[in-house]
Amino acid sequence: MKSLKNSFWRHSLSHQWTEYKPSFLVAALILAWFAQDQFFARHLVSGLWLWLGAGIIAAWSFAGQPDRLKADKVRVGYESLLLTLIFLIALVFRFWKLSGIPHGYFTDEACSAMMGLKHLKGAVYLLPPGWDQLKFDFFYYLNACALYWGAISAHATRMIPALAGSLTVVMTYFLARRMFSRPVALATVMLLAGMRWHVNFSRMNLGNIFTPFFSVAAFYFLLRGLETRKPWFMLLAGMAIGIGLQTYIAFGAFVLALGLYLGVKAIREKGFLKQNWKGLLLLGIVAAACYFPANLGVESQAGRFVNRSRDVLIFNNLLPEQDWAGLWSNVKKTMLMFNYFGDCNGRHNIPEVPMLDSLTGLLFGLGLIWNLTHPIRRHSAWILLWFISALLPGFLTIEAPQGIRCIGAIIPVIFWPAWDWSMFGRVYCG
Repeated sequence: MKSLKNSFWRHSLSHQWTEYKPSFLVAALILAWFAQDQFFARHLVSGLWLWLGAGIIAAWSFAGQPDRLKADKVRVGYESLLLTLIFLIALVFRFWKLSGIPHGYFTDEACSAMMGLKHLKGAVYLLPPGWDQLKFDFFYYLNACALYWGAISAHATRMIPALAGSLTVVMTYFLARRMFSRPVALATVMLLAGMRWHVNFSRMNLGNIFTPFFSVAAFYFLLRGLETRKPWFMLLAGMAIGIGLQTYIAFGAFVLALGLYLGVKAIREKGFLKQNWKGLLLLGIVAAACYFPANLGVESQAGRFVNRSRDVLIFNNLLPEQDWAGLWSNVKKTMLMFNYFGDCNGRHNIPEVPMLDSLTGLLFGLGLIWNLTHPIRRHSAWILLWFISALLPGFLTIEAPQGIRCIGAIIPVIFWPAWDWSMFGRVYCG
């Protein structure tokens, strides 16, 4: 009888708690909004305290929520219509007045175009000091193609990153749907289509924009390969990794995270290597084969290749006794760039403005809290690992916070706000 009575009270309290969840979630949102407001006023301490309160309440509100929405929450017809509309919006943001916005043609853009002309016409150009450092030729060949098929103009070269940014939106949809659900995927690409951080680098003739694209492609094809064990998925994943390593040196941080991800799966999942060793071997061989042209240049000019990395490494720009203090300062600045104080470089960002807009930044904070409080949920640990690894170039180099060196963090960052939308739907709609 006593056991029955205790069970009744537990059920009653659980039912009441479920009824109050929407109210707690509203409270978390209000606190997070006030925290954002304090950040914009440059009141860091009070903003952090408010974020702490919002995080505690949000963690309670999300407790017990499933890790995946049902796929039938969005009808296929509506899904196709919404996806088409979102993709059109992404195209407009990335291609409209491409030659004039952003204004001018920055030195790095011009140098990439001149290297493209060099490959196209065999001409030799005198580049600014520092550009004698080795760069991978993948992006220069793309510039050569753009200049060949289009006019020799800034607009032609900027078409490449604009197309890469637009394709990233499409690839991200398929990855998010594979990892989570259709509602989360639609929310993800809706936010990514108009994300200032991503749109800005999609409109500049810089190879950095390929880091998010090849990261998404590599992980999507890897997931498909592990699920189906079809070799051509692994082949495509290997190609994405090998070519991605030729676009921007920070892409190596993603490869490191991917290696850790596979290592953990091999340890935790019995028979993982036995079932997948052929596919993983194929992935490694293809990645090495695609990266091989870059390796030739690296081996013959190793000193020039590491020159830029050595110049910007924070430990080479501080006294030995300042190393750890400088590193900690970089970590804080980089972690706060999303909501508090963004990249100061006018080429990368509106100077000092947070990298995320108010709404996305608010949802990002709550999503990160959810991830930290549910580390064993579906893909939660991987997204967190992806996020931290993508920030390593910002942690370890000068001039933090850096939007361009941390460009690989765009995809995991945008997953969390989209994930919040699905959680709100679960709380309010059941």
